[in-house]
Order: sequence, then C-alpha cells, then structure tokens
Amino acid sequence: MGAQPTGEPLGPWDWPRTFIARGAAPLAMQHLRRQPVQARGGRLHCFVLDCSASMATSGALARAKGVLLALMDEAYRHRD
Repeated sequence: MGAQPTGEPLGPWDWPRTFIARGAAPLAMQHLRRQPVQARGGRLHCFVLDCSASMATSGALARAKGVLLALMDEAYRHRD
C-alpha cells in the first residue's frame, strides 16, 4: 500500500505509517502512506409544496415558500 495510484480518493499524508514503512532506509516513494478518506453519507431532502390556486390566493403559498427557504438555509448551514 505504497504510493501507487488506486483510483480512490486520497487523504492527507500519514506520517507515522510512512516512517514505520521506511524503517532505517532513506525515504522513498514506496514508503509514502496516505490516511484513508472518510466517506460522508449524504442526505436527500425532499419537499412537496402545494401550488394550487387556493394556496396562492390565501397567501399560504408565500408563507410555505418562506418556511421552505428557512429550512433549506438551516440544512445548508448545518450541512445536514
């Protein structure tokens, strides 16, 4: 598991593992080790909004869009 490309995302250098792989030899490319990349699980947020005429005329559509925008903004800030 040296510096050969694997096609997987690479994390930062793992210096303790690199120095262990190197041992007493001079540092060479095959000694270099990377930290594993932590995969982040994504979330999909699905919103259903009633855009019928009755919602639009009563002002409920505008309020619902405001609430939806606030929810999306909060999810973005917390990266949910």
